[in-house]
Amino acid sequence: DVPSVWLPEMLRRAGYTTAGFGKTHWGHSRTPASTRGFETRVVGCREVGQEIGVTRWQDEDDPEGLSNYRQEVQSYGPGEEGAEGYLGTDSRVPAGQHRDGWVADQALRWLATASLDPKRPLFFYLSFLKPHAGLNAPPEFARRIEAGKIRLPDQPPWSQEMQTHLGALERASSFHRGRYEQWRRAFVAGGESALRATILRYYANCAWLDDLFGRVLQNLRKIGRLENALIIFLSDHGELLGERNFRFSKYCLYESSVRVPLVIAGSALPHSLRGTSTDRLVELIDI
Repeated sequence: DVPSVWLPEMLRRAGYTTAGFGKTHWGHSRTPASTRGFETRVVGCREVGQEIGVTRWQDEDDPEGLSNYRQEVQSYGPGEEGAEGYLGTDSRVPAGQHRDGWVADQALRWLATASLDPKRPLFFYLSFLKPHAGLNAPPEFARRIEAGKIRLPDQPPWSQEMQTHLGALERASSFHRGRYEQWRRAFVAGGESALRATILRYYANCAWLDDLFGRVLQNLRKIGRLENALIIFLSDHGELLGERNFRFSKYCLYESSVRVPLVIAGSALPHSLRGTSTDRLVELIDI
């Protein structure tokens, strides 16, 4: 039993063609998850979801390429969030062998070859792992970022968290305390230059994902699917990126952790709402 009908299943019942590419993390229970209503479902690799009915896996389609990627990030730690994952590197692995690059290639191939029924609207879901760590984007995207314009985060006037919820987290969790200590040692040793390089590589991840989304949108436009469309861009968490004395990722309630992008655009958006913004509280479930 489930508490509600999943979004792709709801849209499938309403007559949509439903296609989902990339990360969900649904299939991490003892009983593997279904595709939740996606008629076409592609997941990049098993560690980001094991679903019944998935059409292709990078593990099966390009195991050598995936092995090359995993070898590059083997020192990055769980979730690629260790100190090495945030120090990062210019990737030596071809973009198509990255998990996100492979997923984007599959999405583009599907858009180019699928026989879509023009009478059925399309729900097209595309989800990437980056810009999450590890910070190892293809090097051409790092070259787009002007290092001299990178602003380092302001730090609090104390070196240790005490009477804050971060301090409570460290006292309660040896995992989070150990991970933070690893981050802090690495970036104290590396100084400002290490943190500046990390921020640049995070921006490079963002630039790469922006490029992938742009390629997919161009193909959707080419097949006429943006003529009456809503485009929703969102994320599941933020990134501290060295704030509060070299903390990264999420795992707290500060702004950089809990604020996420939510952008709604497209030709179906009423003209009165285009170019506007709101400061109302929203959550992903509002979609």
